[in-house]
Amino acid sequence: MNVGNFPNGSPQLHGEAIRTQEMITQALCALAQTAPHDGTAVRATQALTSVQRIIDEIVVHISQPNTLSETAAQELKEFITDLQQKTQVIQTSAGV
Repeated sequence: MNVGNFPNGSPQLHGEAIRTQEMITQALCALAQTAPHDGTAVRATQALTSVQRIIDEIVVHISQPNTLSETAAQELKEFITDLQQKTQVIQTSAGV
């Protein structure tokens, strides 16, 4: 789902898309955390690559004018920062 491509979509639609992507990134991080223990480091790397793509999409979405309130944009920036820290920890601990 590429939230950056919603043409003049409603703020509610944008918000729902972002929340969906947040849930997807949480699931992908969980997969990346467990995959190396299951002997599938490649899967962990793929999951972390997908997480980074979603982060990039959210950053594009945040940068679009008038699509989010300042509060929502700030919350997303904090979410991205937390997510980036989480992925770094996963990469370090999993050796990916």
